[in-house]
Amino acid sequence: ESFPDNLDSLAPPTTGWRVPYDGPVDTSLAIAFRQSPSAQHACHAGYGSHPSGQQWPVQQNGWRQTEDSRWHQEQQPVQAAAAAASAAAERQKAEQQRQMQLEAQSRQEEEERRKKIIEENRRIAEQEKQRRQEEQKQKLEEARRKLLEDQQRQEEELSRIKEIEERRRQEQRSALAIRRVIQKVRVASAENFDELKQELQDVLAQELERTGNQRQRMVEESNLGLEQATNRIELINEKLRQEEKRRTDEEQRRYNKAEHVRQLLSELADLVAVAESCGEKLKEAVQPLEAAVLTVDELDAAALVAAESATRGRVAAQACTDFVARHSPAMREPVPLTLSPGQSPLEPQQSLTDLYRRISECTLSLEANALQATTGQERAMRRAFARERTQALKATFDFYDIDGDGMLSRSEVVGFAQGCYNFTVPAETLDMIWSSINGDGQTGVVLDRLPWLNMVVGAARERERDTRRRNEREVKECKLKVLKADLQKKVREAIKTVDRADKEVGQVEKQVQPLTTKSKVMQASEMLALVDETDSMIVAARSAVANAHGIVSNLSKGLEDSEYESELRAFLSSEAKLVEMRMGRMDGRMSRATNLSCRFREQAHRRRGTELER
Repeated sequence: ESFPDNLDSLAPPTTGWRVPYDGPVDTSLAIAFRQSPSAQHACHAGYGSHPSGQQWPVQQNGWRQTEDSRWHQEQQPVQAAAAAASAAAERQKAEQQRQMQLEAQSRQEEEERRKKIIEENRRIAEQEKQRRQEEQKQKLEEARRKLLEDQQRQEEELSRIKEIEERRRQEQRSALAIRRVIQKVRVASAENFDELKQELQDVLAQELERTGNQRQRMVEESNLGLEQATNRIELINEKLRQEEKRRTDEEQRRYNKAEHVRQLLSELADLVAVAESCGEKLKEAVQPLEAAVLTVDELDAAALVAAESATRGRVAAQACTDFVARHSPAMREPVPLTLSPGQSPLEPQQSLTDLYRRISECTLSLEANALQATTGQERAMRRAFARERTQALKATFDFYDIDGDGMLSRSEVVGFAQGCYNFTVPAETLDMIWSSINGDGQTGVVLDRLPWLNMVVGAARERERDTRRRNEREVKECKLKVLKADLQKKVREAIKTVDRADKEVGQVEKQVQPLTTKSKVMQASEMLALVDETDSMIVAARSAVANAHGIVSNLSKGLEDSEYESELRAFLSSEAKLVEMRMGRMDGRMSRATNLSCRFREQAHRRRGTELER
């Protein structure tokens, strides 16, 4: 089939045909129009005439003849080609009809051959079926014959087996009677061995001949039973002798154990005596610590003696405990209360219990005396320190009692506070002190009231310190208020920057969100252009995020030089917490957008490679 190159024309063109429709223009293909004779006649009749009825000039007839001749020459190759194509089509149609006849004949022959094969297979199957039926019938006859022969053989074999079983039962009864007596002989004692031996001989004389094939075995078993009984009785006698010897050795071992226990108890009793002696010495060393008046040096010497006594006592008590832990299993072993004739009885459990009680009492006594020594030393040291402190207070009072009248006047109290506490007593405090003294009927501070004076002066000093600290705190709060206001202003500016960065990140997310869907329908060039645009937006958003990070990180800049650094950092942390959370989420959003853009770019490169392959 051929198609014209120009589809806009209303009439088929003479040239410019493509074969096939998407091929190149075939320049050898041309179309000529053939007119009917009436048209030709009308045309020829019109040659030389004018539409108005006037005749054409004579020169027009020669031109018309030339054109006809040229047209006939051009149509000759076209008509020849058309005739050749028609002949080829006729030949192809005849060839197709011949091929169809051959195929129909081949199918008919194939159908006849198939029917013959089916008939042959059916005949063979019938023959095979008859053969199998004959073989099955022969097999049934052979099986029936073999079954009758097997039944006859089984009956003969059953009769023979019954005879054998009866003979075997008789042999078993005789053998069982002999084995009963053999078993009695095997477990015989020295007292009834001879009687059972005679019984075995009698049963052998009666039943041995009836054992048949087991005769030799019965003789062997009877001899073996007699031999085993003889050996067992000899072994029993030997065990009796060994048991007697073992009992004697056990009694000797128990006696040796009792002697060992007695020795251990004796050693433990000596250790307990030493520990009790150390306890008595510690008790004597504690008594000097209870004295009413001792100097510090005397207390140290008495405490040293008591500590040494306590140490020796603990060592002795620990020696007792270690001895018990080491030898307790041996001392707890049960021993006989009575031994062989001529040996004295022992009572180790009673002695061990008594020693345990003494060790416990000695340990408790040592600990109580050691505790008493420690507490007595502490009480004595407190008394000694109290006396020394009282003497120090007396010396201090005498030092500031300039006039020596036994009382501190107002000026002397001021000097006492200045010298001891580096503190100037306010006038209202002095008035309060003297109002209290006057209420008691005194004109000055006596020695007994010096601790009270220390308390009053200390309280006044603390009140003054509280006032000073309160003023300092108020000043600090004022400064912090100003500094915190500056920080809040910086935080607000940082929030504006973060908002701008967040807006750009949102635009980037909006840009990358449909990339997955667009990757399915866009061309590679369009995808690359879109991803370039997206990457430029990501770079801008990253720059905005980095700027926001810088501003947020610079919020704490300069705080290290402030005297209120810790308070300002805590305040900044609470104020900028939300901003830092938003920045953290913003980093994750940018990472996701970058990943989507990179994935879209990879898809664009793969699609471009696919398009190039096509």
